[in-house]
Amino acid sequence: MNMSDRDRRALVLGGVAVGMIAVYLVALNPLVSRYNDMLADHEQAAAKVARILGEERKAADQARQIAEWERKAGQLSEPKPYSEQITSVSYKLVAAYQASGMQVKNSNWTHPIPWPDDRTLSLATIRIDAEADWENVFKFVAAVYRIEGVMSIDRLELAGDSKKPGPLTVKLAVSVLVRSEGDNRWAS
Repeated sequence: MNMSDRDRRALVLGGVAVGMIAVYLVALNPLVSRYNDMLADHEQAAAKVARILGEERKAADQARQIAEWERKAGQLSEPKPYSEQITSVSYKLVAAYQASGMQVKNSNWTHPIPWPDDRTLSLATIRIDAEADWENVFKFVAAVYRIEGVMSIDRLELAGDSKKPGPLTVKLAVSVLVRSEGDNRWAS
């Protein structure tokens, strides 16, 4: 059988094409697959490193912020359970009432609600109704922020009669940080 040049070229080109397909399937395809797997592994490792570095930076920033707050306001103490904390804060609030000249009519503690960022902590609120002069209200507010365990004054409403001078009606809510029930993370 006699082959023409055209047939030989077709066979050579076909052979080269089959050879290239074989090289791709045997060598290049597994190499590309392995490269893609390595790239995915690298992306996962880089994300993990970035997350760890972010957490370390966040922890360092929090430690710096806490140190600054402690320098300004004094050493932070561990939160106490609800019953112990409200007793302690209640005594200190009574001392603050007396020192500032406020006349308290009513005060009620609320049931603690979980802290959104840390379930080991809860926030209890005491609602206070009182009467006082302007100066006494601000003395009391300043004294409240010096009480250990107090987070903030969430609400402060002042009302008075503009026609007759006299004491203001004061309504305020003071938030206190407490340890959630059954949590012993702070135990030594």
